[in-house]
Amino acid sequence: MPVRVFHGSILDVDADAIVCTANNELSPVAGLAKMVVTAAGPEVSHQLRMEGVTPLGHAVVTSAGRLRYKFIVHVTTRDALMLGKKGRVAVSVV
Repeated sequence: MPVRVFHGSILDVDADAIVCTANNELSPVAGLAKMVVTAAGPEVSHQLRMEGVTPLGHAVVTSAGRLRYKFIVHVTTRDALMLGKKGRVAVSVV
């Protein structure tokens, strides 16, 4: 499968789905997660709240809400309570 590099907003990518980083509480409070979930709308926010705490390195798939994609993959890459702690990134890599 070829890899393409895209410069610009992830919301402008022509794809079936997008992948978004998330904290383990699936709470989109900053950065890419906040931008994507805000654009997708309340339906996606509700779906994330229903999932609850998710282990690092796992993924949750939601609808794309108002976005043109079929779905959004939210991958937990950080622990909401331990941001910046040494070694936490290594734990989140699958």
